[in-house]
Amino acid sequence: MTMAQQNKENKSNYFSHDSNARNSDKLIRLRMRWKAAGYGVYFMILERLREEPNYMSVKDYNMIAFDLREDASMIKSVVEDFGLFAFTEDGKCFYSESFNRRMAVKDEKARKQSEAGRKAMQRRWGKTRAADAEVTINNEKVNGAAEDKANGADEPNVQKCETNTTDEENGGNPAENGGGNNDVKVSETDSGCNLLISNLGKNDNKKSKEKESKEKESKEIIKEKQKEKNTHDAKLDLKGEAENKANKPDEPNTPEMMKPAEATLEEKCLRTFKYFNEMTEYYKSEIKPVRVFTEERRRKLEVILRRFTSKDLAHAMRNAMTSDYLNGKTKRRKIPADFDWIFDEKNFIKIFEGSV
Repeated sequence: MTMAQQNKENKSNYFSHDSNARNSDKLIRLRMRWKAAGYGVYFMILERLREEPNYMSVKDYNMIAFDLREDASMIKSVVEDFGLFAFTEDGKCFYSESFNRRMAVKDEKARKQSEAGRKAMQRRWGKTRAADAEVTINNEKVNGAAEDKANGADEPNVQKCETNTTDEENGGNPAENGGGNNDVKVSETDSGCNLLISNLGKNDNKKSKEKESKEKESKEIIKEKQKEKNTHDAKLDLKGEAENKANKPDEPNTPEMMKPAEATLEEKCLRTFKYFNEMTEYYKSEIKPVRVFTEERRRKLEVILRRFTSKDLAHAMRNAMTSDYLNGKTKRRKIPADFDWIFDEKNFIKIFEGSV
């Protein structure tokens, strides 16, 4: 394991611990009775809570004693006698309110970091796409320039400018033409040279404008092709979603959607029991369906059905069936949750809110 992996693993198991925790009134009373051993047991219990779902532990002192290799009576005393822990309404589980406050701060910080990382990744992908588009445009420019060069006309030949240097070259006598006047006379070809030079300048300007025009057309073509591609991709996505929707069976009906609508609470409990099993099958969840409708399960369902609507129930079930944590696919939880855990009122509220 690399150093980075070790740091990440250590950070995922971290919880804060005040350096002067031993001086709190509750822990002083604990140390007076159980010495350092009790103090160690207290923090080992916190370590266990850190690994439990919702930072809550079942009140099974024998099991905890076996894990910590201490006597069950000491475990019970540490949990119950010093006000260090609180208990659920049914008395089956316990937790630490101060520990939960500390973990809430840490969990919120982790959530914000995850959200910031997600946004940074989106920005990076956006820049990558823009860079790819710019490379495409540059390639089009290079190809256009090469094409212009291959198709361009040859440069016009500059005619040699000739001059009439002396009267003798015209077959005359210097004396006859004014007594030896050797002034140079510019021939008509001088104006031709000037015209050719002017034409060269015009040709250069024309080629420059043609090149700019081709580059502009190239950019427009690239934009049009990209627009067509995006439209095509969007149509494919819509088509795929429509096919998936057409091929996927409808989600099971919630209990209140089943007839008759004037069912008793007990009948609704039985329907919800059946609805839970149908949802596990529909979502191919790792959460196992249940077979036996016990009195304890009936009481739990009655509490939920009195407090939550049919729509709320369906929302919570979708959250549960699609949650990696409840399906046992995370480091914190390797075993899927079950019916009894999900329909415990406190757990159900967290599932409904999407906090697990």
